[in-house]
Amino acid sequence: MRITACVATKNRTDMLHQLLWSLIRQDYPDWDLVIVDDSDVPVQWNNLGVYPRLLSEIARKGHDIRIAAGPRVSRIGATFQVGLTVSKKENPLFLRVDDDSWLEPDYLALLARLMEDPEVGACGGLFLHPGHEIETLAVGDPRYRHASIEGLSDQVNIQWFRHDRPDPIPAEHLTANILFSRSWLDRIGGFETQLFHQHRDETQATWRLHVEGARLLVDPEAVAWHLRAENGGSRGHAAEVFLEDHRRFMAQRKTMKAGIHLNLGHAIGDGFMATPMIHMMRQANPDRNLAVYAPWARPVLEGNPDVDDIAEHPLDAQRTARLERSVYGWAGANRWQGHLAEAYCAMLNLPVPEDITPIFSWNGDLIKDLLPSEVSGRGFVVIAPWSTAKTFDFFQASGNKTWPMDRWPAVVDWAHGKGLKVAQLRGGADEPLVPGVDLDFCGRPLREAFSVIEQASLVVSVDTMAHHVAAAFRVPTVVLWGRSKAAHFGYAKDNIVNIQGECPGIPVERPFKEDGGNVPVIRTVVQSRPCINGDQWAMDQQVCPIEGHPCMAGIKPQTVLDALESLWLRYGPAPNPVQPSSGIES
Repeated sequence: MRITACVATKNRTDMLHQLLWSLIRQDYPDWDLVIVDDSDVPVQWNNLGVYPRLLSEIARKGHDIRIAAGPRVSRIGATFQVGLTVSKKENPLFLRVDDDSWLEPDYLALLARLMEDPEVGACGGLFLHPGHEIETLAVGDPRYRHASIEGLSDQVNIQWFRHDRPDPIPAEHLTANILFSRSWLDRIGGFETQLFHQHRDETQATWRLHVEGARLLVDPEAVAWHLRAENGGSRGHAAEVFLEDHRRFMAQRKTMKAGIHLNLGHAIGDGFMATPMIHMMRQANPDRNLAVYAPWARPVLEGNPDVDDIAEHPLDAQRTARLERSVYGWAGANRWQGHLAEAYCAMLNLPVPEDITPIFSWNGDLIKDLLPSEVSGRGFVVIAPWSTAKTFDFFQASGNKTWPMDRWPAVVDWAHGKGLKVAQLRGGADEPLVPGVDLDFCGRPLREAFSVIEQASLVVSVDTMAHHVAAAFRVPTVVLWGRSKAAHFGYAKDNIVNIQGECPGIPVERPFKEDGGNVPVIRTVVQSRPCINGDQWAMDQQVCPIEGHPCMAGIKPQTVLDALESLWLRYGPAPNPVQPSSGIES
């Protein structure tokens, strides 16, 4: 079985060459090398001391060499995750090795022998410090309890002793210079990239393997030497540094369940759009514990039948699926043309959902008691004129998703003409209040806002949280679109009218080559939708250069009123009685 030996190094070229020489001298010949250079200044390996000779010798012996740039975020787990990503996928074994280590010549051979058992997820040897007095533990020594989780300690580890026993020692965690089964490592999604500084990505990875049911072993005959123990690992921090994230993990490790942990780092609307993906994840993994960490979208997931646990912290659950890369970044890189809900699934290799409507559940009776008296007991319209999306607008706050505020009184007048009251959703007092509104629903808890939308007769919203809630509850809705598009963030339903504003574009000069000519000719062309610069998924990273945002300002009040009238004729004044979406069309 071929091994990928992956080393993460940071400003330690004075030490790394010793590890590389020890790899060259291994009895086990089937290995390749990945170096993840996380140094403050990228290393010029081909011009540095002994390294040209070293790397040439490694290549001459038939070992593949890959050198990758590290993330430079001072997170050792993130660095090894880079190594896992760039390494050969066909190599079944992955050695996470420290850059200040010296491996005895039989180290790889002894550990590779243990990995012949497919139930072994990872194994390690002894990790000793030269110049230190090394105690030998006798069979039956009570300190062997430190191989189990009951005695797991940052200060005592059975890999730091010699042993009077030649047989492999079962463990529930390992540390340093660990040989992983790649298939088991892939099962937990690799290394924990959120831990700051150096500690303890390897301990967490092996404990998560233990939770998944993998066997972990220590071979007392395999020895690696830690050449610079006093100075810590590849981050260069002192050995006594133990960080809060690691301690939190250690405190809750016993209750961790084998399962899937999703980390949703986006806003409330994105949380709604992620629910079809969560449903597909549940369908694909019916027997797994599914936990979601979603600090912005927790109210969206409370009561969701597909979610077992809502995590309080990014490290509070087993991580087998990762959303650390933004779904927007993935969609942009892959030129995704579909809906964001479908992009979530594609990114995680899940089937496309039959219905992308958000899934929401009250987890009990409808919360009608939350309805304020101003709108309780009669039909009303909910308006959401404002988006809090950070869109870096030169001209006005959040202008590129907001329909001009002087247009909204026409909607209020229309509702009053039908005998309906109007409730306006506002995230805070900094958002303008539309004149004539009957209920100013400002700064209230999200679940109360959901209740108001659920009981509304109609909703009028820009591209913000309200229209996702309305879609989940099947409430007739008019949605106004400018910079963003309904095809990516909206819903094509009979009870939803999507009104897309148009952008006139701006004239820009572009070079073109005439047929047969080498000198480019400068021509003026119209650049459509300059606010996204050709990438819909990067719209919150671009500044709209057109003052007044004609995409939204160009939507006429009468167009909106006509859409409301059509919905009113079809659905009437009664609140929508349909329960929230199950995620699948019947």
